[in-house]
Amino acid sequence: MNDAARRPTHPAGSSMPAEPPAEAPAPVEVDAAVRRGDFDTIYAEAAGDRTRVPWNRGGSEGAPDPALVDWLDRDASALLRAGSRVLVPGCGLGDDAREVARRGYQTTAFDLSATAIAWAEEFDPGQVVRYSTGDLFNPPDRWRNRFDLVAECFCVQSMPPAWHEAAVAALANLLGPQGVLVSIGHDGERPATEIDGPPWPLESSALVAHAAAAGLRELAPTARGLVGRRMRAVFGRR
Repeated sequence: MNDAARRPTHPAGSSMPAEPPAEAPAPVEVDAAVRRGDFDTIYAEAAGDRTRVPWNRGGSEGAPDPALVDWLDRDASALLRAGSRVLVPGCGLGDDAREVARRGYQTTAFDLSATAIAWAEEFDPGQVVRYSTGDLFNPPDRWRNRFDLVAECFCVQSMPPAWHEAAVAALANLLGPQGVLVSIGHDGERPATEIDGPPWPLESSALVAHAAAAGLRELAPTARGLVGRRMRAVFGRR
């Protein structure tokens, strides 16, 4: 998402809880339906023109997130072997996933929006990425503790702040024993509760705390002030 991203609104009286549920799949499922509708509407209204998707990068050709590309160029080879299993959650039109796959990794990507997934598949006629419609809070059992890398770009920050801790925990549950989580988003300059998103900024200290609560440790200091006010954090299991 870029700074000018259109902000979907949740209908009054929707089931968004004040706190994210830890072991309550039903409320998560209800809210997922609300969020899916919001984002599906944006993709549908774009009518096949990706430049009308507010968080599109790279114009009509699209482009992966620059903070992810920088990490892949500089650091990935020290942490990942050739052919590693990679998951890209909240993949949208799949630009980040295709960039990861281009580098030789076995790449799976998912999004809440079926419209986005169908569109991503059109951009990938060679099927270098395995796409599916899915919910971070209710992943297939086969994904748990499976991936060598989970690369999330604005997936956590596509959700309101009450969900951030649960979202990071859900991402951690997808990592294999030596798995790495790369988390990219806007560095929060104000408390996220004061900002109407998405994206909802997340303070770097809060992200680190959420990761620690999920059993993760920092593998490198959080990079701040990257292009587009981005921050990038890298975590591994303790």
